[in-house]
Amino acid sequence: MAKYIALFIYNVVLHLLAIVFTILLNIVPLLNAPVSWTGIYKYHQPLVVNMLATTGIDIITSTLIISLLCLFSCLINSDAIVIAINAIIIFMGRGFSASLLNANLGIDQILKWNPLNMTNLTTQYYNYASYHPTSMLSNNQLFWGTCCYIVLISGLGYLAFRRKRF
Repeated sequence: MAKYIALFIYNVVLHLLAIVFTILLNIVPLLNAPVSWTGIYKYHQPLVVNMLATTGIDIITSTLIISLLCLFSCLINSDAIVIAINAIIIFMGRGFSASLLNANLGIDQILKWNPLNMTNLTTQYYNYASYHPTSMLSNNQLFWGTCCYIVLISGLGYLAFRRKRF
């Protein structure tokens, strides 16, 4: 549990550092003129609100990946296999989920709720028109599905950790 909390804290701190770095890049214009933070952008919101919302959503999506990592590390004793499985999930999970959903298996209403589809949350938030046909879920559905999977997978990881023999 301590590792999970430490990874979550690292996740939040790295996202906060990315925000600070973004603001610094805007203050010190290297190539372009500074961007207006109050300019209206996606979802009819100021750019700063979009940046904070996207950061929050990315923290949730990366927490799902951290939960999967912790679960697999508790279930599988080989570090190499855990790393390989998680690399496959990170780099190929969305594509695998999209392939399942586009295969027209007749169970799309169930398949669209698979945990790999929830990794579409961040990309769909900032590019809804492109990713909604792939995920077949709205941003709100992806958000709540991701939150539910985080709780479920974290709980399963905790149970697996409690039963693991060292």
